[in-house]
Amino acid sequence: MNFNRTIIRFAYVFCAVLCLASHASAQDLLVPHEHHEWASFAPGSWKQLRQTNETFKDGELVSTSITTSTIRLKEVDRDSILLERSAKSEVRGQVYDKPLREFRTGLNGQPPNRIARITLKGNTQIVIYGKSYPCQVREVEIHSDTSKIVGTVHYSASVAPYLLKKEYEILSPSSGDIQKKITTEILSLGLPFKVLAEIKEVAFLKTTEKTATKTIETIEVQSTEVPGFIVANWVTTRDANNQIIARSTTEILNYETKLVQDMQTSARSKGLFRNRNSRRVFETPEEKSK
Repeated sequence: MNFNRTIIRFAYVFCAVLCLASHASAQDLLVPHEHHEWASFAPGSWKQLRQTNETFKDGELVSTSITTSTIRLKEVDRDSILLERSAKSEVRGQVYDKPLREFRTGLNGQPPNRIARITLKGNTQIVIYGKSYPCQVREVEIHSDTSKIVGTVHYSASVAPYLLKKEYEILSPSSGDIQKKITTEILSLGLPFKVLAEIKEVAFLKTTEKTATKTIETIEVQSTEVPGFIVANWVTTRDANNQIIARSTTEILNYETKLVQDMQTSARSKGLFRNRNSRRVFETPEEKSK
């Protein structure tokens, strides 16, 4: 009898520890699954993009290439996602297929098997186009073999695309010198934008990446109804003398979101996915190739 009671007591304690661990893990995310650009969708969701790349030398265009890629969500875990990417490039009329790749990344942007330390720093207001939005300030620190990343984000649970400002510094792990600075800010919210055959409300964002040798400026359009959020972007890269050395334009060609009901019961029971209407705008990449 005492043995049975001990087993039952141990089971209660074990379950409590599991619940606390699960709760702590959820608190270690910059944004919850339902507000993440990929984790808010069910596995099987995908998008197809076309990117036009230009390279310059001494102010003159020297090469142009077009890359068409399909990114498919394979898995969503408690703190990571698995994506699959297939792509082909066209250079000077020649088409080259790229190897199929799978890559796993943490929901906080950390590499696999790395832990991102999240610190809550209180609440504040952020002003976008003259209007104030309440946000929670969260700091993140990520260590890898080649760098240390420290950053601050402003998170809003009620205003898409939820991360309304991001500031990161990538440091040398040995010297502590800043190797790169990355800043993302919202330019506008809730604007109408044509995404394929539909008009959606989108946000425009500006990201600036600076190193000692170059500056990369990206203007991005995001819709939380599209896997990965990004529906278009324009990237300009300048060297230390402010000369353009590269440009690219990305546009969405197609996408599909999967219903939660299509997923396994075990995945649904974890509460990782929110309800979404399945949408396929045109043919799938596989159907087009037939």
